[in-house]
Amino acid sequence: MKQPSSDLGFFFRHTLEHNIKNETFQLHNHRQSHEIFIFLQGDADFLVEGTRYPLRPYDIILAQNFEMHSMHHKKLDTYERMVLNIENSFFTKYNCEAYKEVFTNRPLGVNNCIPAETAKKYGIPLLLNRIENYLADENDGGIAASGAVLELLYLLNRIGVKTSKATFYNEQIKDVILYINEHLTEPLPLDQIADAFYITKCHLCRSFKKYTGYTVNQYVTHKRLLLVRELTTRGMNWTQASEEAGFGNYSNFYKLFCRAYGHPPTGK
Repeated sequence: MKQPSSDLGFFFRHTLEHNIKNETFQLHNHRQSHEIFIFLQGDADFLVEGTRYPLRPYDIILAQNFEMHSMHHKKLDTYERMVLNIENSFFTKYNCEAYKEVFTNRPLGVNNCIPAETAKKYGIPLLLNRIENYLADENDGGIAASGAVLELLYLLNRIGVKTSKATFYNEQIKDVILYINEHLTEPLPLDQIADAFYITKCHLCRSFKKYTGYTVNQYVTHKRLLLVRELTTRGMNWTQASEEAGFGNYSNFYKLFCRAYGHPPTGK
């Protein structure tokens, strides 16, 4: 079930898929919304900014709007999940900006997972079921669903991130990701990154792909595209924003933007 709830400031979907393919769940992010993901069945890992979370039923993943993430399915069989994307406008509408902290008050790719036992203790799965049931009522359910989303955010902030389950990651690759984000607007050739960590370019590329699921260049390009779109919302035109974000020339940016989003950069 997918609920077209943009007027409410959030989107909810509950999906069950069979015979899935890993290509369907490639690297992405949600530029204007924060994501609450609850895993229901399957055999998969959730990758966030170089951190890999092996999933169990009812584990919850929190991803802020600029965190790049993807799924890796170890068995291409059945996959069920609930996903709630909450737009920034929702926090403004209900004067609850502080509730964003459960998403944003941590480094990228750190403490994203609330384990199933904690989620159940606080009634999170039942609350998500209530949101789904409220949204099924096309007449008056939107208001009740919004109230349930507020309750969910309240509970998630009470839980916090200290209960996050153990993860599989590589400390050096986490440092590489931090380095890239700190130098994103500068030239970032592979040789420079490798030299900064006293490793070979081959080792950098191989390890980065192993622990993140994507290449260094894919990561840098995607992060820069996100920055360009953010800068245009602050008033810059596309040319200025692409230069500010570290793209060497506009034609290169234009080509990469079209490839990523399927349309040319237009509007703000």
